Amino acid sequence: MLKKKSLKILLILSILMLFITSIVNATEVTQTVESQDASLLVSENPDDALVSTLDQSLDETLIAPADGQIDVIYEEDTTAVPSMPKIVEHDVYVTTADYVLEENEHINGNVYIMANTVKISGYIEGNVFILAKDVTLNSPCRIEKSLYIAANNINFYGGYLYDIYATANKINFSTNAYSIRDVKFATNTINLAGYFGRNLDLVANEINPDLSDLKVQNNFTYSAPTEIKDVQRNVEGDVKYTPTSLQEEPKTVVLNTLKSLLGILVFSLIVACVLIYIFKNFTNKSAKIIEGSLLKAFGYGLLVMICVPILSILLFISLYGACVGGALLFSLAAILSISNVIVSVAIARKLKGEDKKATLLFSMLFVLAIWILKLIPYIGSIVRIIVWILGAGITTLALLNKEEKIEKDNSAKKVEYGKEELEEIKAEEKAEKEEKKVQKAEKKVEKKPTEKKTTTKSTKKK
Repeated sequence: MLKKKSLKILLILSILMLFITSIVNATEVTQTVESQDASLLVSENPDDALVSTLDQSLDETLIAPADGQIDVIYEEDTTAVPSMPKIVEHDVYVTTADYVLEENEHINGNVYIMANTVKISGYIEGNVFILAKDVTLNSPCRIEKSLYIAANNINFYGGYLYDIYATANKINFSTNAYSIRDVKFATNTINLAGYFGRNLDLVANEINPDLSDLKVQNNFTYSAPTEIKDVQRNVEGDVKYTPTSLQEEPKTVVLNTLKSLLGILVFSLIVACVLIYIFKNFTNKSAKIIEGSLLKAFGYGLLVMICVPILSILLFISLYGACVGGALLFSLAAILSISNVIVSVAIARKLKGEDKKATLLFSMLFVLAIWILKLIPYIGSIVRIIVWILGAGITTLALLNKEEKIEKDNSAKKVEYGKEELEEIKAEEKAEKEEKKVQKAEKKVEKKPTEKKTTTKSTKKK
């Protein structure tokens, strides 16, 4: 056991040693602070101070050893300085020639891109919609929600993705690409590898699989001209294959065209019968429009096809006009679908007059002629547009022209006759009315004696 005096001496010595070491450490800290840039001490952003100090740590004088030999510094070492991420807290809308999302860029929202080339390496927390020519996704790309792409070429070189819906001429899905959920591709050619966390649905004309690096965790459904051999080893679930042909045989092409023609003729016959036998006023008005207001009908039809979609979009945006906008679009689509029949019936009614059977027959011939013209390249598209415009214009003018306007037109035509002719017409009308009255009176006289006879017979029986 130590004495009390010796304990006091040890305590005093330990306190002195702590005091001396603290002084030495303080002098070292002041020397290092004086050697640093003064701007670091005044900087308001602590991140700037962190980056700048890391930049100074890469100075060659600090890395050079004492013996004068300098070690080789690779570019990987010099670029290892961490950069602060750029975060966007809203949806992004992009329309540009080339769009690039770098690794350190973070978008907390949906992304809508329409560009020529698109390269994504950053992080996106929302849905992504891309319409472009070439799209490339590189590691460490990460998209937390669905990805929709329509492009010419799509390259999945890496990344962590969820649901993918893509259509393109060519798709490259490499070994570094990873999808955690469902994927649906429609393409001409695809180079298939990588990892699919759930289902894979594929429609392609040419599939180039890399079975050494392909993994599908659930079902694999695909349609192609040739079947992939031994693909079941790479699929945990079921494999469903549907064979397709690149080119149809001439017989099938002819049969399909004949079926489509038969369906069009049957549908047109039903619509023409309804217009000719039920909506007679509409057919009469359409014939008069073809005869005297063809250019006016074309102008009205063009206005309808331009204004109705715009008005419907504006109504959809409003809170209370969505139903009206939908009704307008549905009406326009219905008119366009039967525009060839409307135009054909109007021309046939103009040529054949009130003969309903001849009007129906000629309307079917005109429908057939329009169908043949639509099959001709380049000319077919022009004919289709003209028929649409005329159908919409004839329908619009027929609805606007009421029976009162037609009677006014007829009265205006009657004024052109002379006074004597008008008096003769009136005299004929009066004579017809008088003849009708006389016929009615004779019928009444014939009915009265028969009624009396029946009454007497009934009384006698009683």
